[in-house]
Amino acid sequence: MDDAFDHTGGVPSEIWFDNMKQVVDHAKSDIGQRVVLNERFKQFSKDAGYQPIVCRVFRPQTKGVVEALARTTERLRVYNNEFSDEVT
Repeated sequence: MDDAFDHTGGVPSEIWFDNMKQVVDHAKSDIGQRVVLNERFKQFSKDAGYQPIVCRVFRPQTKGVVEALARTTERLRVYNNEFSDEVT
């Protein structure tokens, strides 16, 4: 993530995450339950200066934009880096 922050020129104020084991120790599955973030990850996000937000389990509406981007990336994979961003 440090490389991503360097590459994009900064740290956003918040980042949305899926319920992966590197981020959460216990996911929120029902209303009223709280997400338990991994302690190392929580400290990293605090040191980096962003607020981690964890998506609700089985609720694709909370991360629809990310899922659409992942789907587009998968569709472009067949071109195997044949793109160029040079302007002619």
